[in-house]
Amino acid sequence: MNEKGTSVKTKLFAAAAIAALISGSASAATFGVGDTLPAATVTDGGYAYVEDGKVEYKEWSVSEIKPQGTIVLIAKAGRAAAADMVTTEFVEKLKSANVDMINFINKDDAAFGTGMFVEGAIEESMLKDPAGRVVLDRDGELFAEWELEEQSAAVIIVKDGKVAYLHEGALDASKENKILELSK
Repeated sequence: MNEKGTSVKTKLFAAAAIAALISGSASAATFGVGDTLPAATVTDGGYAYVEDGKVEYKEWSVSEIKPQGTIVLIAKAGRAAAADMVTTEFVEKLKSANVDMINFINKDDAAFGTGMFVEGAIEESMLKDPAGRVVLDRDGELFAEWELEEQSAAVIIVKDGKVAYLHEGALDASKENKILELSK
């Protein structure tokens, strides 16, 4: 102990606790604003499309994102709590504003026993709106490569090939407004 009665062990514990809090509030993703998206491919599942009244999937890669223009990527764990972080109402606002958008669903991060319901919901949605852009990540390949938070959601805006915005977790009104503004 030092003269004030504080041990070195206590100081180290406090420093570690502060570091954990700081790192916990920051994005866990392997990229940030100004970076290009890391290469990633979804081989199990992939890009959903409707053919002959049935939903099919094909491999999808980050390289399919156009290097020019703006696109909003919404990545969610396949669970209700993550779906609530980026609301349907907000997604409808993006659609109404004609924002180019792809939704990514991590089926591997679905609650135990619910994966088939997650995939069923995607397919039902695609049959209702075949123009929707959805990538089903059955094994969590993309989410693991990008180190996105588990049981969560992320919104990523890519402008001219670079990440212009990244947020993991629930959106509030100010974040929604910022996303709408940046996606123009």
